[in-house]
Amino acid sequence: MMPLPRSKTGKHILFAWEAGANLGHIMPLVRLSSVLEAEGHAASFAVRDLLAGATALRSNRAPLLQSPIWPPHVHEGNEDGAGGYQDVLALLGFGDPRKLSALLRGWHDLLRYIGPDLIVAEHSPALQALALAMGLPLVVVGTPFTVPPVVRGRFPPLRGERTPLLPERRLFDSLREALELFGLSPAAGGLPEALFPSDAFALGMHELDSYAGFRTVPILRPLEPPPKLVPPPDGPRLFVYLGGELPGLADWVRALARTGIELECYLRDAPRALGRFLEATGATVHAEPPNLAEVLPRVSHVVCQGGAGLCQAAMLAGRPVGILPLQGEAERNLVALERLGMAVRLTLGGDDEALARALSGFMSDHRLIVAALSQAAGITQRDQPDGLSAIVGRIRAYLSTPAA
Repeated sequence: MMPLPRSKTGKHILFAWEAGANLGHIMPLVRLSSVLEAEGHAASFAVRDLLAGATALRSNRAPLLQSPIWPPHVHEGNEDGAGGYQDVLALLGFGDPRKLSALLRGWHDLLRYIGPDLIVAEHSPALQALALAMGLPLVVVGTPFTVPPVVRGRFPPLRGERTPLLPERRLFDSLREALELFGLSPAAGGLPEALFPSDAFALGMHELDSYAGFRTVPILRPLEPPPKLVPPPDGPRLFVYLGGELPGLADWVRALARTGIELECYLRDAPRALGRFLEATGATVHAEPPNLAEVLPRVSHVVCQGGAGLCQAAMLAGRPVGILPLQGEAERNLVALERLGMAVRLTLGGDDEALARALSGFMSDHRLIVAALSQAAGITQRDQPDGLSAIVGRIRAYLSTPAA
């Protein structure tokens, strides 16, 4: 295979996403690429979900490639990943050298095809380990959940009473065995050093950082422009961001219509009939992911599945959040926002009448609005490093060196 076409004046950057679901993993990569492509560099994307990639890159013609996909894996025993980053790796299949070597081979061949000068990886543990073993320039970005701190050479636990599904030594031995097939060895050190370079940037809000008690380097502000903090509209107006994978999504759509609340929504990967149904009730239905900085100031409340990106934006905008969590990180975001008094858990079950009552109860609780606005006011006064300038600056430094 011939390498991809290269920029005549700049360098070629591979933006990679290997694990995890939905748009929150690729949107930061697209934001970074827009800045760097404007400076004359070429970009390509290797992503876990091509539909999400095509959605996020709808106005960008950079090459879009399928990343290697982890083989199906079931870890016997507890599968909620509550033990920490080791559990994230175990549930992917990182402890099985046959499966890990398959991922490494896929990435190895893809790197030969692309020939990047630099890799920017988001939640891509196999690629990160391979790039570090090969000595390739690598920058890692992600949420605090996927970019954990290192404490005394180890990943810290999320819960002290929970034994990890697999010990770090077993995961490290699996990586060493898989890399041997390519004549490589893990980067010097233990498992954390084998997976994360010094240039690993956690993006988000301190309040949503599950590892806040262990982290010594401050996390950075998210890459997207923040919404303005303005008073909510006089009447209730709801923004809903739900995905087609949500159990009972049709029931929730009927519940939204039943409430009569003024509504703006984006239904990712959902049947188009659901959007048309809501449009018939007068709702504004976005065909593409809307700009949260524009949407959130004009609504009073948010309903979502607890993704980090939307939760962070709601915190900055001072908007209460109703959350329907489907996975571990979303559950932790919900608990954190509940602790701040600005979020509630919404049920995944029940008929549309019961769901409509729950939704109305969420939007009529004035205490949630007061708490959300108070949190946002505090955040705006906080001195938190800017993520975009820090990461782009580091990438520029890499690309300006002859070795890159």
